[in-house]
Amino acid sequence: MKRIAVVAVAALATVVLAQEESKLEQTLKEQSAAADGMKLDGTPVELAKGRALFEKHCASCHTFRMLKTSNLGPDLSDVGTRLKKQEILESLIFPSRVIADKFKASIVETKDGDFLNGIITRKTATSITVEVGQNQKAKIIPSSKVKLMRPSSTSIMPNGLTDEMSKDDVSNLVGFLMSPMPKAISPAKPKAPLRKSGG
Repeated sequence: MKRIAVVAVAALATVVLAQEESKLEQTLKEQSAAADGMKLDGTPVELAKGRALFEKHCASCHTFRMLKTSNLGPDLSDVGTRLKKQEILESLIFPSRVIADKFKASIVETKDGDFLNGIITRKTATSITVEVGQNQKAKIIPSSKVKLMRPSSTSIMPNGLTDEMSKDDVSNLVGFLMSPMPKAISPAKPKAPLRKSGG
């Protein structure tokens, strides 16, 4: 009876995950179809709101131009020129699909039975430091308590981040990330010295 219950729970979990995946795929499809710089209703994105969303959801791990907050995740300053809109959306909606080697996480199992999924940022003879993201403090684990460490296929960026946002929010955040890089101001040319008139 217990085995049947476990199988039933596992089957239900699979259905729920499939439904969530389908919902996220729909979000990706809808947002990708909108013109760059536009919301789904055809009105321009609001960059100020996009910036506020970045500061709330992304700044704990990412830097964006003047918003130099963290290097735990990739620097997104030029993401609008490196990636297409759909690729940016995919990284927001499905962050574990593509993870740069530099930002791949590890699963740390302790002898107490705890599991951590995070980026190991420091390793000494006596401890390891694990960054788990999501506005949480780094975890320092004594080496004597580490049972196992192995590579993780899951990003520390939470899956389904856009679930917390409205459709306009998603458009505004992506529009902010894709906004043009500010043009560098060229230094003023020194004025030529005035020539003294002869006579």
